[in-house]
Amino acid sequence: MSRFTRMPHLLLVSHFAMQLRLACLLLGIFCPLFSHATVSAKPTANDAQVVRIAYRTDSTPLQYLNDKGQADGILIDYWRTWSQTTGQAVEFVPGTNAEGQTWLAQNKVDLLAGVFQNEKRAKSMSFSAPLLHSEYFLFANAQEQDVEFIKQIANYSIGVTHNSFHHNWLKQYFPNADIRTFKGYQALFDAAINGEISLFICQPLYLDTYLKQTPSTTKFKPIESALYSHPYRAAVNKGNFQLLKSIDAGIQQIDNNKKRCYFSKVEWFSLGVSKFSRTVISDTANDFSN
Repeated sequence: MSRFTRMPHLLLVSHFAMQLRLACLLLGIFCPLFSHATVSAKPTANDAQVVRIAYRTDSTPLQYLNDKGQADGILIDYWRTWSQTTGQAVEFVPGTNAEGQTWLAQNKVDLLAGVFQNEKRAKSMSFSAPLLHSEYFLFANAQEQDVEFIKQIANYSIGVTHNSFHHNWLKQYFPNADIRTFKGYQALFDAAINGEISLFICQPLYLDTYLKQTPSTTKFKPIESALYSHPYRAAVNKGNFQLLKSIDAGIQQIDNNKKRCYFSKVEWFSLGVSKFSRTVISDTANDFSN
């Protein structure tokens, strides 16, 4: 379990989530806190009445384990709304990115809360309609003057989370790069702070959240514009069309106002392709709850 997910300062994110929900209630939009949802510490035996959803514990504010040991985040709220809309009970199962994919392959969970689709994953998974879009950037230390263009990255060590979309993207487009993988974002960001890697790929808000919780004064800068913007989708085992049909039907029933309730005020997440960018991400960056 990542230490990052247990740090007390995650109360900041929880406060932000509560502000969003309160704002939605004032607008007359219902954002459920609980709806047929439970949390499991590990995969349980299959119950035909419950859909087991694996989620990442280290991707604040998208999907994470909060300081109270509960599933939390934009995607978690999205799935709670889906549960209420469809009447289908769900169980949230926390783990790393790699663990979730392994549990899915072993039928220990029924779906992944939100992942990027690529050719490798498509061999063993089927994907839902898009849930939300997100931009990912290549970051370097703000003091690093030698790296200005993405085409130069093959000359540097690049950190990514293990078995991630970003790992496979780098192997495809920069096969000769010095790619170093990490179990989760906590380890990735620690390595960047300690100078163990020169560059890394991540979603800006993940980095922003981390830097708010560390005493380090290190600043990072994105190299050029976003590397890519992709939609997060639910993933099920290949050919599980019955569940996939149920997922997509529920997604269609959730109107866009409810969807925006969860992420319209958060930079780098959107219903469509995002156009946000920021010059320098640092521990003095503005509170994203504003």
